Amino acid sequence: MEESFWGFRKLVSLSLIKIIYVLVAVLGSLVGFLAVLWSAGEMRFGAAVGGLISLVVGNLVWRILCEGMIVVFSIHETLVSIDKKLPSVKSE
Repeated sequence: MEESFWGFRKLVSLSLIKIIYVLVAVLGSLVGFLAVLWSAGEMRFGAAVGGLISLVVGNLVWRILCEGMIVVFSIHETLVSIDKKLPSVKSE
């Protein structure tokens, strides 16, 4: 365990990305929702549309970015598992 952790064979980034994703998604949704509510009270159509765009597009873009980061780390984990299965070759 220590060798894999301190040797950066096991990554903690995947768990952190998932936690940060949820926090930012909730915060972004809250801001978008509050913008819609605020604009409804002020009768501002543009702000309401901006809040709805923030809710939909903002969360979609954030999800795509986080999935991209997860894919990169998953590729790393797959390469590490392949490296462990291959016989070690000594370079000359």
